[in-house]
Amino acid sequence: MKKLIFSSVALAAMLFLFSSCAKDTKTELTDDQKATIQKEVKDQWEKQRSTIRQLDFDTWSELISNDFIAGIGSVNYTPSRTAWMDTIKNSFSRRERHQSELIDETITALTTDLALGTQIAIWDNWFKNGDYRKAKGSTTTLWKKEPDGWKIIYVHESRLAILEEKLANPPQ
Repeated sequence: MKKLIFSSVALAAMLFLFSSCAKDTKTELTDDQKATIQKEVKDQWEKQRSTIRQLDFDTWSELISNDFIAGIGSVNYTPSRTAWMDTIKNSFSRRERHQSELIDETITALTTDLALGTQIAIWDNWFKNGDYRKAKGSTTTLWKKEPDGWKIIYVHESRLAILEEKLANPPQ
């Protein structure tokens, strides 16, 4: 009985030690892997920006993962893919036109299937009600590699400054 207890404790200790060591093992990405991931994500992000400029919700939605975690806009937190899709569809439907000018973009490969992107841009929006708004904004996205390409699983958009605003019906 003592041998059985000792063997069980020894086996448990070895398994614990092995699993602890395995968790601490890091696989560093090579420079080539990082460059490939950065290019692939950059291409997808440009495709996403293009769909926004075209106000093409259907193509835009293909770039959002089914594993989507959450989206944060200037004033809202959206903790589901469905709610985020509804938010963006509503936003597209209110716009007449959208233009954007990319100022800065950084893409960091975190693992072989995760990348973090940050960008700063100028967003011009012409709304169907006659309003116009030009803003400087920042977007942070977490991208996940899926069988059919890189897709967004988390996004945070912040309006840094309103550069110009013209309201069709300004408050009195």
